[in-house]
Amino acid sequence: MQTEIETEVNPENLKSSGYLITSKEVRDARYDVCRACPNLRPVVKTCTQCGCFMPAKTWLIKAHCPDYWW
Repeated sequence: MQTEIETEVNPENLKSSGYLITSKEVRDARYDVCRACPNLRPVVKTCTQCGCFMPAKTWLIKAHCPDYWW
């Protein structure tokens, strides 16, 4: 039996799974930095330095950029 996989990352998905999330303003500022970074693989939205899926990671309060941009 297959389970449905959510493709959209949003704060409610993360919050309901127990993660502490940041404000939309902070998340958007972080992700803007990622979009301008040469380490972001834009098609799959992952970072070549840490391997994380950045639309999700940028919501997490305790997360940080491996190159310390945020």
